[in-house]
Amino acid sequence: MIRAAGKRNQKILIRRRFDIPVGFSDVDPEYSKGFYKWAKVTQPNSATYFNSIQTDNVITHYFEIIANDGMPISVDYEIVWNGSVYRIKRCRWLDQLKKYLLLECEGFALNE
Repeated sequence: MIRAAGKRNQKILIRRRFDIPVGFSDVDPEYSKGFYKWAKVTQPNSATYFNSIQTDNVITHYFEIIANDGMPISVDYEIVWNGSVYRIKRCRWLDQLKKYLLLECEGFALNE
């Protein structure tokens, strides 16, 4: 696999998830085609625990991308990286020019 130069050296797939109602209380997920981006992947340094349970929103990974194509990314999207799926919990800009976007994610499906 060809790696990108610099700190954004992991290729991730960003796709939108649609939950389609089935029956009275079930949903089937459907996904958009998605698009690939180079990302810097890191894990949070610490978390707040109470009786061995994490108390804040569970953030397992940070994905830093360059958002120069104007594609809106929200909590309706998921990230697929290294065979695992990560649900986007929050998005925030890292600079005033709105070039670098930090996606705070929760890992929920491993080796899909």
